[in-house]
Amino acid sequence: MPLDVSSLLQVHKVEAIISNDLSARDTLVEQPLVSVIITTYDRAAYLHEALSSALNQNYRNIEVIVSNDSGPESMADVVSSFNDERVHYFRHPTNVGVAANTLSAVRRARGTYIAFLNDDDVWGERFLEVLVLFLESDETVAIAFSDHYIIDEHGHLNQDATEAATKRFNRADLDPGLHRPFFDIALRTQSVPVVMAAVMRISSLNWSDFPVEVGPSYDFWIGYLASQHNQAAYYCSERLTYYRVHPGAETRVGRLRTSKAHIFIFREFLRDPYLASLWPHFRHEYAVAHISHGIALLRTGLLKDARRHLRTGLHMEPSPRVALALALSWLPGSWLRCWLPS
Repeated sequence: MPLDVSSLLQVHKVEAIISNDLSARDTLVEQPLVSVIITTYDRAAYLHEALSSALNQNYRNIEVIVSNDSGPESMADVVSSFNDERVHYFRHPTNVGVAANTLSAVRRARGTYIAFLNDDDVWGERFLEVLVLFLESDETVAIAFSDHYIIDEHGHLNQDATEAATKRFNRADLDPGLHRPFFDIALRTQSVPVVMAAVMRISSLNWSDFPVEVGPSYDFWIGYLASQHNQAAYYCSERLTYYRVHPGAETRVGRLRTSKAHIFIFREFLRDPYLASLWPHFRHEYAVAHISHGIALLRTGLLKDARRHLRTGLHMEPSPRVALALALSWLPGSWLRCWLPS
């Protein structure tokens, strides 16, 4: 969206500060505390790299909350190896799920700002330094975010995938600077990488509105909370973080959980009058979520539940593909597996 004159002046003011590292540091004589949230389960090697990137930020006034969702006890050894008093480690005795694990970590946060880092992703050393400045420049900015690189399982940069991701999430055409309102870029184009390339003003979000049903799509819900009440977002087009793509990042169970979460999320979006301009888009996504969940259930053999979701999707968006999937649900299991390979 185009920026007004006052916004442009603010953009130039902040970017002028960032162009001089010494001046940038001088503007934060008393740096506000940033709470860094890392939720984890069982990726010790990646966790070590993620945690290292958080602790090696140019911006020093941070606390890092590592929350282990009942993963191996050995994860504590990864954290303790840093011997850094800024790190606080917690482990749930039983598995509570990614949304509840995240919320429990948020409730421990003491910072003015909060940032989430996946345990398999990495921050560049200037990430917090740059984005906190945007938040400090305007108290109506709820979230500041940047673009990011794509790396593989070994940490090697994939430039083609990086460019594709920037285009896919519409950041290639997104104007750097202030966006108000920003629910369109947060919820329709999903341009805001909440978990690994954003810093938020913790008081700007209603953390009591954080249902566990959002599951692995909790980042999508956080974007929703941040975009409420005509708050602003600030986009920095510089790539400041690294998103890791690796085998095992998404399992069959993971796909089931994601599609189930999307059913809940898009249903809630369709109940919010503030988002009325986006309801046609959300109706489509709600139907797609039902269809995706139905097909995922077919692959697990839960045919009755699969039919229910496929019927809902077919009713909302009739298509031969969905009709075929619904018909396949009546086939014997051995035949069905031939038509729907894992």
